[in-house]
Amino acid sequence: MEQRKYGRLPYSTTLLGMGCLRVPQDKQPDGSVKIRREEATALVRRAIDKGINYVDTAALYQDGDNEAFLGEALKDGYRERVKLVTKLPLWLCETEADVDRMFEESLKRLQTDYVDVYLLHSMNKSYWELTKKFHALEHLDRWRKEGRIKAAGFSFHDGYGLLKEMIGAYDWDMCQIQLNLLDTYNQATVEGLKYAHGKGLAVVIMEPLRGGRLFNLPPAAKKLVDEHPSGRSIIEWAFRYLYDMPEITTILSGMSTVEQLDENLAIFENARAGVMTEEDQAFIAKLREAIESAMMVGCTGCRYCQPCPRGVLIPDIFAKWNNLAAFGGRPKLAGQYAGMLKAGEGADRCVACGACESHCPQDIPIIQKLQEAHQELTKPVD
Repeated sequence: MEQRKYGRLPYSTTLLGMGCLRVPQDKQPDGSVKIRREEATALVRRAIDKGINYVDTAALYQDGDNEAFLGEALKDGYRERVKLVTKLPLWLCETEADVDRMFEESLKRLQTDYVDVYLLHSMNKSYWELTKKFHALEHLDRWRKEGRIKAAGFSFHDGYGLLKEMIGAYDWDMCQIQLNLLDTYNQATVEGLKYAHGKGLAVVIMEPLRGGRLFNLPPAAKKLVDEHPSGRSIIEWAFRYLYDMPEITTILSGMSTVEQLDENLAIFENARAGVMTEEDQAFIAKLREAIESAMMVGCTGCRYCQPCPRGVLIPDIFAKWNNLAAFGGRPKLAGQYAGMLKAGEGADRCVACGACESHCPQDIPIIQKLQEAHQELTKPVD
């Protein structure tokens, strides 16, 4: 498998990385998740034995149990064979002292003296403000000097403008962005990928399959894939679209089974930049159009409508509505929207002031569409 240089740092990482959020697990009656330790350990070790050298977890995953599981799984010499990555959820910190506490807890669970890459988790505008409030960048500096983190980075879920601001505010080693064949112009965007790469950062990709939603294509899009003469699956198309870009360092995949791991390894066996022909790129554009045509609103996630004076997270609501229309999954999406309502971020907060509509480059009738989205996302779950 191809390895690519990790930004400015003196090593390379495999193009396919192991995301550990979705290792084998069972949902418990109380809604929590319990990792199937033996099976999950075998899966992670198989990935490493097959050559993967980048392993990603987070303090948030399974309330810390993912780190604890991984600390055990990487014994017997496996820790030394990988770059180990974990993340700090600043929104769970109440005081600056919690920043140090959470870092120490991660190291303890992982049973290690250091992590190769430490990320500020899920950065957006509000969490970037928490970074400043809790002086998290100063903590990163100290941990770097102490040798307890070898590289500093952040994972990102916001727009291109904030990405540029964050990159310019600190000497980062890497960033982790959501990118896939649907998010070319959403969130960080391909332009953001190229900007970060141009600044010398390693760029790691998450959600290459849109959180698994690309498994369940709308009928018109599925027909395109099924009838393509190459015979490639949607999974191969999705990964091929990404590894074609030389600016990408590593692509994380949340693999849950040996079959998924082996399928991905086969796809990445001959992966390299520049494999996409003009015909391939045209097919991706056609496929994207077929998926987007099944969606309810043409929101690109540019976030020009933010912040809403009433706190309504307009792009996030539209994203959930679009995902529901195109891919299904009502129980999960309705649950997520219920959480937004509880947090005061839902469409029920809209007072039709119109501030959002004056900023929307897509000329979306946002007020009307918010009400439609609210009605759909609050329907009873069967």
